[in-house]
Amino acid sequence: MVFDEFHILRVNLTSGKARVEELREEDARLFLGGKSLGTLLVYREVPPGTEPPIKVQ
Repeated sequence: MVFDEFHILRVNLTSGKARVEELREEDARLFLGGKSLGTLLVYREVPPGTEPPIKVQ
């Protein structure tokens, strides 16, 4: 299977708006799939020291 473009759908749950964003081909190939790609996005976008939205017990 050959892909020329890679995209993700970013959904704002507060506003209900969604938009399609391009994903770098390198990231798509290295982090193929749900957990690893999700982890990469969190690593890049959430500042260090950010508290989780809920407390885990």
